[in-house]
Amino acid sequence: MNKNPNSLSPKTKRPSSRFAKATQSFRKKHPRIHLIFRVGLWSGIFLFVVTLGFTLAVYFGAFGRLPGKEDLKKINTRVASEVYSADGKLIGKYYLENRIFVDIDSISPHVIHALVATEDERFFKHKGVDFRSLSRVFFKTILMGKNTGGGSTISQQLIKNIFKRQDHGFFTIPITKLKEIFISRRLEKVYSKDELLELYLNTVPFGNRIFGIEVASNRYFGKHASQLRVEEAALLVGMLKGTGTYSPIKHPKKALKRRNIVLNQLERNGYLSKDKKTKLQNVPLKIKYHKEGSNEGVATYFRERVRQDVDAILKQLEKEDGSPYNLYTDGLKIYTTIDSKIQAYAENAVQAHMSRLQKLFDKHWKRRRKPWTKAKSIQPFIKQSDRYKKLQAQGVPIKKIYDSFLDSVHMQIFTWKGLRDTIISPKDSVVHYLSLLNSGVLALDTRSGAVKAWVGGIDFHHLKYDHVKAKRQVGSTFKPLIYAAALRAGHRPCEYISNDSLTMLDENNKYWTPNNAEGHYGGYYSMSGALAHSVNVAAVRMVMEAGIAPVISLAQINGFQSTIPKVPSIALGSMNGSLEEMVTLYSTFARKGQVKEPFFLTKIETADGKELIKFDQKKNFVQGMSPATSALMTNMLEMVVDSGTARRLHTRYHLPSGIAGKTGTTQGQSDGWFIGYTPGLVMGVWVGGEIPAVRFRSLSLGQGANTALPIWGLTMQQITKDKRLRRYRPRPFPALPDSLAQLLDCPSFVESLIIEEPEVKILPGEEGILDKVLRERRERIRKRKEARKHKKTYPRKTKKKKKWWQKVFGRRRN
Repeated sequence: MNKNPNSLSPKTKRPSSRFAKATQSFRKKHPRIHLIFRVGLWSGIFLFVVTLGFTLAVYFGAFGRLPGKEDLKKINTRVASEVYSADGKLIGKYYLENRIFVDIDSISPHVIHALVATEDERFFKHKGVDFRSLSRVFFKTILMGKNTGGGSTISQQLIKNIFKRQDHGFFTIPITKLKEIFISRRLEKVYSKDELLELYLNTVPFGNRIFGIEVASNRYFGKHASQLRVEEAALLVGMLKGTGTYSPIKHPKKALKRRNIVLNQLERNGYLSKDKKTKLQNVPLKIKYHKEGSNEGVATYFRERVRQDVDAILKQLEKEDGSPYNLYTDGLKIYTTIDSKIQAYAENAVQAHMSRLQKLFDKHWKRRRKPWTKAKSIQPFIKQSDRYKKLQAQGVPIKKIYDSFLDSVHMQIFTWKGLRDTIISPKDSVVHYLSLLNSGVLALDTRSGAVKAWVGGIDFHHLKYDHVKAKRQVGSTFKPLIYAAALRAGHRPCEYISNDSLTMLDENNKYWTPNNAEGHYGGYYSMSGALAHSVNVAAVRMVMEAGIAPVISLAQINGFQSTIPKVPSIALGSMNGSLEEMVTLYSTFARKGQVKEPFFLTKIETADGKELIKFDQKKNFVQGMSPATSALMTNMLEMVVDSGTARRLHTRYHLPSGIAGKTGTTQGQSDGWFIGYTPGLVMGVWVGGEIPAVRFRSLSLGQGANTALPIWGLTMQQITKDKRLRRYRPRPFPALPDSLAQLLDCPSFVESLIIEEPEVKILPGEEGILDKVLRERRERIRKRKEARKHKKTYPRKTKKKKKWWQKVFGRRRN
């Protein structure tokens, strides 16, 4: 027998042959089971290889690059930019995601305990992935069909909050889960546990565009995250399972039940005692919810103006890496001059007065045909609507667009009784909003020109047009400029102006007769009297005396930038101007003739507190008129409030003396104005409709003293009561020098010119531009008198007195 050295011994072959024999025997007896086993074995090997390859493909970026450690160190969440008032109050935000980033130390420990106990019990033990939880989810949820919750850790949930899920079709879920596992492991190597909690609590969504615990805490409880109590923290953490399902506003019962489950988890994990848990579970929900957004909150019109200006400023600035700043994601802090208290008082005054005025207006037009319901009036507003623009962009024919405005649809409309859900045609909704009276309020600090209150309308959500910037006919509020120009030209305040009716040719060579509002004519007014009683005829006579061109020049120097036609009717305010322009103009009177453009930005900071830009507003003052002229005008405007068209500020609103101002009413009562000032604050109010046709029919109802002045009075009432705002209260203006006081010492009205103007003595050192003009005029008069005295005169021939007989029989002729 030949032995092959390479052959195996019988002992070596026996086990293999035994296994082979057993396999062959099993295969013959159970062919199907053997086949299933082999298919399963090879399938398992194949699935393992595929899974391993798939996992490696995800890891190495075949389905999108995974962020590295350096990328994770630079996680930059979208943070809302904040707007602050001058008194440090947060008044608004600009954001894509409403988020305020806070440190872990500024978050209540109750929030952290509730989060860990509910979302990730083993957070402090694992390293980003909790394989025990994953196993539980796999066996109980997938194999046994029981819902035991998700297996994602806080780190994995954080990744969901930061990185957007990509769509990979059928493989989206496994790819996303694998990415979360890999990235969460890397996160744990980059950040500490406290840092991960900080990131998570600042990025987690709470629904309704609320991101982060600080915003959620403020929205639902009106407090900072550091001030949250245990039950409040449990409610917010409980919402994370389903922000819509467990919303305490929409579903309070479900939210309460979910909160109590979180309290159970706190007790289970040793953060609460059983007695404390039971006590807290019996506490009802106490929500202090307030809406937040571009259409909500205080100073909505002002915030929109700030947004426009800051957006333009940021386009000129760059970050260190050369990228532009983003107002909606970079967490900038914008500091403004607005005073939150004055702003609130002005908004409350608008709401209180305009709701009453609208009720009166509706009653005034009840059962009457409203002129603004005509197609000619409605059509421009239909074309401006979002509905029209959207349909036009889709290529819908014009006729079909207009037809669609006749079909009734469900919508929410603004009323003074609150938002109303109704079924109404878009055309009727346009008529509804046209029927609403609107308002604008602007308040400036007298000394600096800083904006302290800005109310652009009655409701920013539905009526976004800003009436602080809107241009409307200015009416009698322009009259002070006429008299200021006259003073500047050398006319004296006590020069009397005829109140007789006059007729002149206008720019179209047509006869024009200005009418006094109350229809009274005759007599003579001083400048103070004519201004106090808003006498139209006197104003027209004065503009012709002072000159139209000097009046226009003075207005433009003092802040009125709109076009002014060269016609006599400007004496009655026939041109258009904005509330901002008129308040700027009046601030010149209050500031001793100095002109200063209003401003509202002080500085902008980055998210980390670095000063990005500072606005120096202490300069840029221009002398628009002499201090003497402005002082005289202030005294004359004070008479308007004390005894003229604005006297109800004292009689009805019981405000103290120390207020100067002027009412204004335009043609047909389309616009009502009142602009007034104290030594510390200049404030203007406009009231009217979106178009001039929307107006009161009677002067008593539509005049500025009835429509606009009450808002000024209500606002100043609140300012007067506020001790913090004492510098803006009415108080006596600085006393006039004797030289100027004497110029005003005359009756405001006389029937005939039998009263001589008082002689004025100018004291040394008090001579201003106006005083110099008057002194030179008096000097000319004195010289004329002197010349007459020294002129050579000749005696007149006197006739002999007739005797009585000469009168009877006549004088004998020689």
